[in-house]
Amino acid sequence: STSSANSQTKIVQHKRNESFKVRNTGDACSFFISFTGSSHVRYLQSPRDKIAYGLYDSVQRSNPLTGIPTATERNLLTGEFKTQEKLKTFTYFYFLETNDTMPAGEYSDSVQVELYEGTPGNHILHDTKTITFTTNIDPFINVTVQGGQGAGRKTTLNFGTARPGISLGFNININA
Repeated sequence: STSSANSQTKIVQHKRNESFKVRNTGDACSFFISFTGSSHVRYLQSPRDKIAYGLYDSVQRSNPLTGIPTATERNLLTGEFKTQEKLKTFTYFYFLETNDTMPAGEYSDSVQVELYEGTPGNHILHDTKTITFTTNIDPFINVTVQGGQGAGRKTTLNFGTARPGISLGFNININA
């Protein structure tokens, strides 16, 4: 059981996993947790673009977490409460890849997490929570001077002794 006050927003750039607890308020039972969506590829979206990300049961990314009815048992977090057992802790992992071509802005996606009593073939929905994942892609500018000398943030363009007819070519590439 959980309360709706536990709905959360997760920032996905700085952390790669999240833990949560399932509390048993009844007798012994089997249960599982489903993450809505039928595909292992999910998208954080902004008004201008989207970023692919995934939810997994481990850091190895072997089993993507998806939702009922398309999920198989390996795509769910499963557990069992024995008599007198009241609490289980689960961890899921999220991964996304960004690069310099992503437009700046805030990207987000919401996923409904569902708690079922029973097995994937015979179950009863007991609780749902919505988690919103967000990430912010900062604006950037990258300037490269080709034909100069130096390293890091400094580049020297040495034109030599100034005489008529002497020239030096160089390129400035700006990626923003």
